[in-house]
Amino acid sequence: MALAERQLPGGGVARYERPSDRLRDLITGYHFYRAPRGQARSDWFLPGTANIRISWYNKPIAVTIGDRHFDPLPPAAVFGPTSKAIHATTRGGFMVGIGVSALGWARLFKQPASGVADQIVPLDTLWPVEDVITLCGLLQGHDIDRPVAPLLDAFLQPRLLEPQRDDRLIAELASLVIDERVTQVSDIVAAMNVSESRVRRLSYRYFGFSPRLLLSRTRFLRSIIPLTRPAPVPVAQAIAETYFDQSHFAREARRVLGMTPVTFAELEKPFLAASLELRPKVLGADTQALQPVGKSRRDRAR
Repeated sequence: MALAERQLPGGGVARYERPSDRLRDLITGYHFYRAPRGQARSDWFLPGTANIRISWYNKPIAVTIGDRHFDPLPPAAVFGPTSKAIHATTRGGFMVGIGVSALGWARLFKQPASGVADQIVPLDTLWPVEDVITLCGLLQGHDIDRPVAPLLDAFLQPRLLEPQRDDRLIAELASLVIDERVTQVSDIVAAMNVSESRVRRLSYRYFGFSPRLLLSRTRFLRSIIPLTRPAPVPVAQAIAETYFDQSHFAREARRVLGMTPVTFAELEKPFLAASLELRPKVLGADTQALQPVGKSRRDRAR
C-alpha cells in the first residue's frame, strides 16, 4: 500500500505515504496532517528519528519536547532526533512531514544530528534559504488532497543519491539498534567489528544520541506501543524482558513521557492513534525509530 488516510474527529485528516524505492533507506516516510480551525487541540508523538516539517495556513503551533518549549513552531522546521515524547498544540492548518533516517541525515545535512537532538530549529539554519523557499512553494502550490510523495521524491532525490563515506557503517548501526537480540553496546561493537569510540562517534553524528540511548529508546517504544492501542495489553505483558521489573519501565516512562505509562495510555491522542494504525500499512513499522533501514554485515551473512 503506497498511501493510507484516516479522517479524525472534528474534521482532521492524517495521511501516510511511501517514498520511492530508491529513497526507502533514506526517507522513513511522508506524513500529512490537517487540523481543523477553531479550538486548540493537543496531541502526543513518540520519540524517533529526525523530521523536516512544513506547515501553512496555520495559527501558531506550540511544541514541547521534554522541558524544552518551541512556540511558535517555525513554518519550515527540522525536528531533530528525539529521546522524549513530543507534545503539540495546534489551532488549525496543514503540515507535511518528511521522515529522515540516519542515512538520510548523512546526505541532507552537514551538521551533526546531536546538535539538534531533542530540539526544533528553522530549516533555513541547516539548508540553503533557496532550497527552503523552493520546498515550501512546491507544497503550498500543491493540491493537498492529492498524494505528495511524487512531488517530494522529485525534490529530494537529487539531494540524496550521492553516497557518503560512512554509509555502510550507518546502515549497520541502524539495523543493530532495532535488533531484538542486541541488548548492549558491546553487542554492537562486536557485530560491527570497530572500536566502541568509533561506534559512539557514528551514533552521535548521524543518530543524535549515544548507542546506549538508542537501544533504550528501542526497548521503550516496543513496550509502550502495545499500551497505546485501542485494546491495550496489560503492562506486565507489554514490557520488554530486559526491564528489571514494572517499576524500571515506569521510571523510564517518566523520563521519556513525563508521566506514567497508564496515564499516557489514557490520554486522547487522535493523531498518534492514526499514526499507529496507518503507518504500518504503508511503511511496515509502527514508528520511524523501529523502521528497518539498510542491512548489517551480519544480516547479509545469514
